Amino acid sequence: MSNGRIRWAKILSGGSLLLLVLAVFSLTQFYQTFMESSYPDSNYIVKLDAGESENVELEESRKLSVFRIDKFANGEHEIRIFSNSGEEIVGNAPVWIDTDRIGSDRQTIYSPVRTFLNVDSGIYSIENNAESSSLWIVDDGKLESELQGNTWTFLFYFGCCLGLPLGFLGIILLIFGRNKKGEASDQYIVIQDGNVMVTNQENYNSIINQSEHAPEEVVPSPFVKEVEEVPISKSDQPSEQEFDEWKSWDDG
Repeated sequence: MSNGRIRWAKILSGGSLLLLVLAVFSLTQFYQTFMESSYPDSNYIVKLDAGESENVELEESRKLSVFRIDKFANGEHEIRIFSNSGEEIVGNAPVWIDTDRIGSDRQTIYSPVRTFLNVDSGIYSIENNAESSSLWIVDDGKLESELQGNTWTFLFYFGCCLGLPLGFLGIILLIFGRNKKGEASDQYIVIQDGNVMVTNQENYNSIINQSEHAPEEVVPSPFVKEVEEVPISKSDQPSEQEFDEWKSWDDG
């Protein structure tokens, strides 16, 4: 049973390695394009300096992200978006997937401050009421759509999502397979020719098979062998003539 676990552990580990290699190779194919499309300072819809407002025509988007330079991250953002009818669009605080991004200069860090989900197309009034920080609004919904339509992106997610669980399962099988094998080898104690040996299952089975095919030893009887009676032949018996001679002699 332990050999079967180890064999499957090797198969799963090998498959996991191949899938992860595929994921890494796929990442190298679209990473540069992804990075260039995610720079806030070169892919923004609109940029507003402190105290500015602007009417902007937006296309339908699943997600709009608002960024500012990292050095202003501790201050409060003051962005407000109103639809053409005067209704304010309520945004959301960034979550764990909304991470900092680097700028096109590979030095400036931009931090997310607000996200707006499922924005309909139309004309919107956007205000930046902050006192010092500028804001960059990026259409992340468009970026996600471009990535989802990329074959290399699909291969990357396929390799990661399948390769990591297979590798984890292979490690578990390898650990349990080795433990079972070690436990089995410690459980066999054999006494042979007066010697005590601790052996594994394979050697134990070999010893048992040899014992079964060995010739049985004949144990000597503890009793003295009985003396066999030797039959007396007719030639050894006295004849009638000899008996008569002896009788006449006895009568004097």
